[in-house]
Amino acid sequence: MNILTKYMSMSQAQMKSPKKSQKGTRKKQQKDPAQKQHDEMIRDVDDSLRQDQLNALWTTYGSTAVTLIIGVILATAVISGWNSWTSAKNQKITTALLAAKDSGKPKEALAEFIQTHKGTHQAIAALELAGQYRKDDDLEKAATLYKQVSENTKMDAIYRDLGTLLYATIDTQPKSKDLLEALAQNEESPWRAHAGLEWALFQASLNNYTGALDTLTMITALDSTPTGIRQKAITLTTLYKLKGTNK
Repeated sequence: MNILTKYMSMSQAQMKSPKKSQKGTRKKQQKDPAQKQHDEMIRDVDDSLRQDQLNALWTTYGSTAVTLIIGVILATAVISGWNSWTSAKNQKITTALLAAKDSGKPKEALAEFIQTHKGTHQAIAALELAGQYRKDDDLEKAATLYKQVSENTKMDAIYRDLGTLLYATIDTQPKSKDLLEALAQNEESPWRAHAGLEWALFQASLNNYTGALDTLTMITALDSTPTGIRQKAITLTTLYKLKGTNK
């Protein structure tokens, strides 16, 4: 038993000794100074190359980049300043327009405002003044103002078309009614449905119920037609069908 025990102890010692040797070899390989120094040299070279590339890019494009950045900053400042100035100016003009409208003599004040202003504010003042004349049954002066707005190419199209609609509605000359037909066919005008309704009414006044019904059908089918205009068109369609049958 003693011999067997001694043999087993010796065998176990021999089996363990190679493992210790391998571990020691691995530790030496992980801490190899030459390999570590080589890796550090590679990293230094990569860092130097990247730095050289950045320096080259800055030398080539640096001044351009600075110019662009300054340009963007200046443009932003200019736009912001312009918007602020325009907003303040519009508020001031709008206040003056409201003061003219609410003054003791609105017709005189609005007429003076029209002479001293341009663009949107002038258009609104002209339409307001025309409305004042229309309220007083002075349709001739109202029609003159509406026509001026209609023909003023410096005004926005939305105001010109409204001037055309209102002028053609109150003017008694048949030629002016043709403007309603043209406006009703203008796909870009927001007043298309309103003009179509007025044109249909004019056609019906001449007993042209077929033409009136065609116009009413057209404006009823438009997605942009306001609900109130569409309901009137539907009602008039029923009425004109009856009148057309009884002719």
